[in-house]
Amino acid sequence: YELIKTGVKRLEAEGMTRENNPKAFKDNVKWAMNVTGRGTLPKYLEKSHEMKSILGDTFYGARLMAASFNTLNPRYYYKMDKSVRVEALKDMLGYVTTYTIMGLAWTAAGGTVSLDPDDAEFLKFKAGKSTYDFTGGLGVYIRTGARLTKAAGMRVNPNVSKKDADNYGKFAIGSVGSFFRNKLAPNKSYLWSGVTGSNSVGEEFDPYDIVKIYPMYADDMVDAYKQSGLVSIL
Repeated sequence: YELIKTGVKRLEAEGMTRENNPKAFKDNVKWAMNVTGRGTLPKYLEKSHEMKSILGDTFYGARLMAASFNTLNPRYYYKMDKSVRVEALKDMLGYVTTYTIMGLAWTAAGGTVSLDPDDAEFLKFKAGKSTYDFTGGLGVYIRTGARLTKAAGMRVNPNVSKKDADNYGKFAIGSVGSFFRNKLAPNKSYLWSGVTGSNSVGEEFDPYDIVKIYPMYADDMVDAYKQSGLVSIL
């Protein structure tokens, strides 16, 4: 809410109002939502309660996923009102600069930071046996996008054989599938593991994994009962 208020004050200081530039105010709210993890969905999803419910039931943290996609999507910034776009890009530049400085300081202190998108530890800070992810979850999105970009580059590079380009292309597409597989909600993930015979890390499906999921629902039901009584769990 404070981000929205700050943005509104800045827009008003530039002489804008909700009447003469409603888009700027809407974009300001959307940016605040995305940067705080409650991402805005495409219009056809936002307008459909059924689609939002399906999306929320299928993926764990669907709004957070949307926020990550939006903040990494150049087209999202292009469609913004210019005034909001400038501030949004400043925010992202500040994020990248801070992360870069942290990486340089970390390596100077003897740690390592992987910049290889084919490495499972991509953009993670390592020191000895300890690994730290300071990307706020964005690392996996960047890694998946980088792999797709690399696959496209190999396809048009005359120095790369068709066989190598094909193999890496399959790997990149597979990583996209793995990305969405790992974002499934617990119950959907369990069902998918049952169908495929293995979990998200390739281990053999264990039907007793369901006991790890039920406590989550039990906690939710208890919380709902405390807030709204028995009717909330019927």
